[in-house]
Amino acid sequence: TGTPKGIVLTHGNLAAFSDWAIGQFGLTREDRFFSLAPLHFDLSLLDVLTSQRLGASVYLVGETEALFPGPVAMALERQRATVFYSVPTTLQRLLSHGGLADRDLGALRWLLFAGEVFPAPVLAALMEAVPEPGYANLYGPTETNVVSCKLLDAAPELGEKPNVGLPCPHSDISIRDEHGNKLATGETGEICVAGPTVTQGYWRRPDLTASAFSDAPDRLYHTGDYGYFDEAGDLRYLGRRDRQAKLRGYRVELEEVELTAMDTGLVEGAAATVADGALCLHVVAHDPKAFAPSALTRALAERLPRYALPDRVEMHEAFPTTSSGKVDMQALAECAGGTDA
Repeated sequence: TGTPKGIVLTHGNLAAFSDWAIGQFGLTREDRFFSLAPLHFDLSLLDVLTSQRLGASVYLVGETEALFPGPVAMALERQRATVFYSVPTTLQRLLSHGGLADRDLGALRWLLFAGEVFPAPVLAALMEAVPEPGYANLYGPTETNVVSCKLLDAAPELGEKPNVGLPCPHSDISIRDEHGNKLATGETGEICVAGPTVTQGYWRRPDLTASAFSDAPDRLYHTGDYGYFDEAGDLRYLGRRDRQAKLRGYRVELEEVELTAMDTGLVEGAAATVADGALCLHVVAHDPKAFAPSALTRALAERLPRYALPDRVEMHEAFPTTSSGKVDMQALAECAGGTDA
């Protein structure tokens, strides 16, 4: 997303998250954590700090090993891991290119994911291929760590708004309008978070801290994510403020275009960028030789309004990823000749 910025965490921030994770997932010293996330990524706080707090073992995947899905899947089996916390893009690569379905993962108790929306068809395929563990979708920006959790018995339905679950006991989540007023159930606004996991701000960046955090009456982090609470009390995630684009006079949610493309079943990966007022849909095909962009465009036309249809479809063998394993949207935008909107 630009120049990296440090985030200041206190011991209290870490303890509040760790206490919750231990209780929520019944973690003990008998667990074996599988740590694929780099140490600068907040997912590693569970793998490294919580495992050592319990006196449990943790396997640190090597930097070179992490580049190849096959060896990672083999290590997951060999280490008899019981807890694996990763991002959807990485899990998709392990499923499609790592032979994950052929591994004996009977020891795995929990497969946790966070950081990105997990396309329903891919999640369903993963849950079918690796049925042993419990699955949980964790939500929370790095500035707050995890603040909500959805335990999954099955993948969500196609077209369902991403469900990131109930607020954690330590988090106070509110939906607010542009003036900071709280909104009612069902109303869409910015997701804001208060509670003991909310961090101190950005290291030596008081300007950024002031723009994202407020202190009255309680310390509040404005996530830049949009969503709403449904009637069951679950938080529904609708996308990033900075991933909304104005195209042809209409506001287009880029994440909605991506999820709709995945729901067609015609591609195994989709990412949308905007360049010079044109919407580019980047895809990874199941079978590049058999893939027809026109078939995808027709399928999208049945599901999306005309103004949200991509101006062009660009195929990739695989998406570039960031050091934390997420899709590198900036790199995709640059190869399309513009910037992500």
